[in-house]
Amino acid sequence: MPLANDSEPHQRCDQRGVSLIEVMVTVLVLAVGLLGVASMQTFGVRLVRDAGLMTQASYMASNMADKMRSNLSAASQYDGVDGTDTRCLTPNPSASPPIPACSAAQRDLIAWNEAIRRVLPASQGSVESAGNIHRITVSWRESADSTQDDSERDYTLVVRL
Repeated sequence: MPLANDSEPHQRCDQRGVSLIEVMVTVLVLAVGLLGVASMQTFGVRLVRDAGLMTQASYMASNMADKMRSNLSAASQYDGVDGTDTRCLTPNPSASPPIPACSAAQRDLIAWNEAIRRVLPASQGSVESAGNIHRITVSWRESADSTQDDSERDYTLVVRL
């Protein structure tokens, strides 16, 4: 005796493979994920570069503090000296106005600023003193693609000598 449902032919619903829409959705999700990973990689590289510049600035400021420590009697002579003015390296007493020879502090600051410019972009260093407290500052410009809003950076080391 046939059942009521037996009057309809049986249909098999076996599906093989995937549809084109499923493949496109998968590729889209994968592409968005890979773009996110690439963006994070770029951001990480920028942060590592910025951290490297900060490390170099820290090293250069510590270097100047060590120079000042090695010559304690003249540590106050570093105050306000322009370490970017190299005219004193070639003194000319007959010039108008006369260009005197560099002091030891000037020579140290000029050499220090040259070393800073070799390792940091658009950079310079300065020393300010108030008694036995010395403020050593290294300034530089980070790259245009930096994560910071303002690309000017300063590192300041305060030492008591």
